[in-house]
Amino acid sequence: MTTTHTTASPEVRPTVYSATAPHPDAGPCPSWCWVARTGETHEVEVRLGGEVEHASDPLRVRASLHGGVRASLHGGRLSDGETEFASVEPHLETIGTAAPAIVVALRHYTYPGPEHHYGDVLRLAVTDAEELAQVLAYLVQQAKGS
Repeated sequence: MTTTHTTASPEVRPTVYSATAPHPDAGPCPSWCWVARTGETHEVEVRLGGEVEHASDPLRVRASLHGGVRASLHGGRLSDGETEFASVEPHLETIGTAAPAIVVALRHYTYPGPEHHYGDVLRLAVTDAEELAQVLAYLVQQAKGS
């Protein structure tokens, strides 16, 4: 005698998401995430396996020893007569519920042409960033002769 079992197949996560569907990672955004502030939604990114990439807006600090660009070379983002300086741009970033990292990019310009470049970015754990801040503060004091 043969017994057959009929059971429903297990429910699994979908492999295709519509651009209008809710994000598969339904966890809340950290308060610093730009999406939390704007009310927009996160996009599903293939490289993240369905997790959300949370990021804050970058804070821009002038990097005056690196090249900037004039509006006439930039191609429309700047108004006539404006110049954009290179900048150091730190921001917070995390994937899903992982611990946040401080990401630091250098936006600078190369000639000929108006293209800005980020090059490598520096990703720091919070403890690393705290130590870097202490070292930078110390170096600033030394440079000022304190």
